[in-house]
Amino acid sequence: MAGPAPSNESILRRSIRFTFGITLVFSLTQLIGWPLAFIAPVFALGLLIEAVPISVRSALSIFTSAIVALLCGYCITLFALPYPAILALAGCLMIYLFFIYILTSGGHLLSIVCVLISFTVIPVVVKLLPELAIIAGLGIVISLFVAILCAWFAFLVLPAPAAPPDPHHHDGMDPSEAESLARKMTLVAAPLFVCFLLFGWTSILVLVYGTLIATALSSDEGIKMGWKFVAANLLIGGLGMYIFYESLVAIPNIVFMVSLSVMFLFIGGSQIFNESPTSPLWFSGTIGFLLLIGAALPSDKVLPSAKIIDRVVQIGIASAYVIFAYRVIDLFKKPLVSSEKR
Repeated sequence: MAGPAPSNESILRRSIRFTFGITLVFSLTQLIGWPLAFIAPVFALGLLIEAVPISVRSALSIFTSAIVALLCGYCITLFALPYPAILALAGCLMIYLFFIYILTSGGHLLSIVCVLISFTVIPVVVKLLPELAIIAGLGIVISLFVAILCAWFAFLVLPAPAAPPDPHHHDGMDPSEAESLARKMTLVAAPLFVCFLLFGWTSILVLVYGTLIATALSSDEGIKMGWKFVAANLLIGGLGMYIFYESLVAIPNIVFMVSLSVMFLFIGGSQIFNESPTSPLWFSGTIGFLLLIGAALPSDKVLPSAKIIDRVVQIGIASAYVIFAYRVIDLFKKPLVSSEKR
């Protein structure tokens, strides 16, 4: 996902809107708790870093991409379920083709996230527990719907100054450039997906997060900062989530939870919008914080500290894998590029 869109609006105002919108979504996920609700705040973050509210046309485009991806993932998985190797190859092909489509069509970057989650999570859920796959797909759609409505409401409460609509929308990449980037992103995301599919791993949060990091670090600049992103996710995301969770265990109160959310998100938003060299790290760390805390809280039981730490370690491993995979791809890519130039 990209960083915040450029704007002449003040950092304070954008941070307040960012905090208000995501806190609203996060509070709804905790009060209602639909399937995969922990993804909704991340969707909202992707909308609230924009300079203007998303247009109805872009919102419909995102919904269409998500629904088509969900249906494709579900139907192909059901058909190929008795044949694990074919299922894995079909899943990798789906991921690659939709990368191509989204990169060349110039759709909103949130479409990429929705399609990736649809094509990675749904096949794994179908294989583990087929009857829950439809519920999980519905949960993704609900999360999108709630995030878009809350983002629109946040922009309604704190209107943005006049600006060109959808500043992150573009006409798409050149086809050859898109194919190269799609291959690279698929080579990173696909092995993680295949391992979950073939070995029956159940830590869906790791799959979601690994997929998001694979998308976020797809550029050369992102890969150079890779280990800084891992550190940011462990410190900002992991440590922030641990402090948040333990504070809430000590004082289990909805008002206190909202107050904590406001404090943590305002700090993160202020750092994201200040356009400093550390802004991308805060952006990535805030995504990690939202995913971790969202997945940890909706439970009737208080999770032990060891379990919380274990989740942070899993996220660190997923992030480290993505960095390692990109490095390996670049290692093999350089000799090929050199030979072509000769």
